[in-house]
Amino acid sequence: MKSLIFLCSVLAAAGVWAGGIVPGFDDADALCDYTAARDGQTSDPVNISPGSQITFAARFTPAAIDVSDDANPIVVLEVGGTTYGSGLYICNGTLVYAIKTGAGGTPQTGLEDLNLGDGAASVILGDLQAEEQVEVFLSLELSTGKIAYSISGDYAVKKFNNYPAQTNLTGNNSVAFLGAGGLNSDHMGGLTGGDNGQMDLLNADHIFSMQGVEGADIRGQIFNDVFDDSYIPHDPNPASGEINVDPSTTTSLSFYTAEDLANPGAQNPDVTAHFVTFYEGADGEPNMDQIISEDTIAAGEDPISFHYSFQRGDEVFWQIEEQINGAAKGSEENIKGPVWSFKTLKTIPSFLDNPDDQLVFEDEDAVFVCGINSGEPISSLNWYKVGEPDVLVDDSDPDITITTVQDG
Repeated sequence: MKSLIFLCSVLAAAGVWAGGIVPGFDDADALCDYTAARDGQTSDPVNISPGSQITFAARFTPAAIDVSDDANPIVVLEVGGTTYGSGLYICNGTLVYAIKTGAGGTPQTGLEDLNLGDGAASVILGDLQAEEQVEVFLSLELSTGKIAYSISGDYAVKKFNNYPAQTNLTGNNSVAFLGAGGLNSDHMGGLTGGDNGQMDLLNADHIFSMQGVEGADIRGQIFNDVFDDSYIPHDPNPASGEINVDPSTTTSLSFYTAEDLANPGAQNPDVTAHFVTFYEGADGEPNMDQIISEDTIAAGEDPISFHYSFQRGDEVFWQIEEQINGAAKGSEENIKGPVWSFKTLKTIPSFLDNPDDQLVFEDEDAVFVCGINSGEPISSLNWYKVGEPDVLVDDSDPDITITTVQDG
């Protein structure tokens, strides 16, 4: 089964967002909030119930040795014991989120393994540089399998497949932040251990404490909440990931302005315009270095709508950057939203609806319906009954009726 991946980015100045690291969060609501490295101790935070959502947030500056270790996971922030837990780790210079949801979980197949059906999974968040400060938060919502995260200003959403609706997300409630040199192997966070085929970079038996840069600002937080993306541009139309968008009927795009942190549900009053950028890309992946077009849209009442032309067979990638108080495009004052995408109808006929299996009694009718979209009128259609070989279904048979309706 393939996972759904939506690549996005968000950038905001600290003055725009509330919360030390996570936009819209109240730091006082953190289950734990550390400003010094520490090792896991049982029952650090309160239990998270019902176990369907959690957010990790961290600010740290890795040393060269932290990003160059190619054999051992370096702990950033984790919670959990030998059976349940999750956390953030540096694996050969890559920041990774790993989770396990019960005993007997199969080790992750790589640094990114989105299949949680076997009890263990992992997500690549991004690459790190030595001696450069990192701010990261990650929200997991198990009711939908959604993993939303931001690393140094880049926001993205991915999705687990075969995920449970809920689980014990904190294990024995032991929290380690960066580590102080005495990590307990029983406090494994999201890693599995032992000689069971686990790769060293995600093996709890190989975990190391972070050395970090002396004197750097550090902070680690865990919340029983998930990030609300209404504080960035949101709700695009067509929806991100939508397919079979008809360019003959969809001639404009729209979205909703980032909401006001101080007044949820209302537009951010500091937004003075919207910068829109279209990128090249394919198969759901935008090429951020290849800009097709750029424009500026005036602020106004939601939804913000503007004309845009595209063709059959196109895959459209677009992004909104909210201008804050007249700032220039690219300014840290502004708020970048997701890179949204959608696919148009294909240039060749494509199926919109496939026939469903039917079970009927003798002398009852079985009805099969198939929807097809085409840029040109279709001159003929053939139906077949699957077999060896397939058999052409012919309405010259008095028991068979075939009706074709041309719409447009």
